[in-house]
Amino acid sequence: MTAEDQYRELLCKFDKGIYVIETIEITHPLFTQDYYFTREPQGITATTEDEVEIDFVGTNIEIVANTKKSDLDANFSFTMADPNNYLDDELDRISLEDTDKIALIYRTYSSDNLDEPAFYFRLSVFDVSQQKGFFTLTAGADMLNYSKTGEIYDYERFPMLRAL
Repeated sequence: MTAEDQYRELLCKFDKGIYVIETIEITHPLFTQDYYFTREPQGITATTEDEVEIDFVGTNIEIVANTKKSDLDANFSFTMADPNNYLDDELDRISLEDTDKIALIYRTYSSDNLDEPAFYFRLSVFDVSQQKGFFTLTAGADMLNYSKTGEIYDYERFPMLRAL
């Protein structure tokens, strides 16, 4: 049974003692290190989709999926505690002219199987808001099919747009 099938079964049955574990990985070329966090208070050691064993540090994280469905965006909001301002210092390393986006990988595991994630999303961070002691990352999928062509679709150039 694959991890995805186990996760689906977990969500359907909710056996006692087995629960969903959420983790995030935050990376950027200018960071001094990659950051691995989980909502588990003591932290966990889990294997990623690339079969690399990682120690995830426990911290307070609030994960909210975008509730606005009218624009078809699937964005997430991650609010995290950073009492020692480590990530605040890392974010200061990124200049305003830098075009590389912060990468975020959101993974979920079943508490009885930390050998592979049930599923994961590779996201790009679009917005970072910081305050002393915590910050919020807004992340979503890259807009791969987004292009501005400047084309104007009018009835003379495209007569098939007219109703019959």
